[in-house]
Amino acid sequence: MPDRTVRYALNILKSKDLVKMRIVLGDTRKKIYILNREAMEDL
Repeated sequence: MPDRTVRYALNILKSKDLVKMRIVLGDTRKKIYILNREAMEDL
């Protein structure tokens, strides 16, 4: 999948509070995305 498509999808999910972003402490250029289970239960 193209990077642009992934970024677009992640932005939508973040705007709906369905995922949370964490920065990797060892390399701040990397990010980890985690499902927000609480928000998922409300769907």
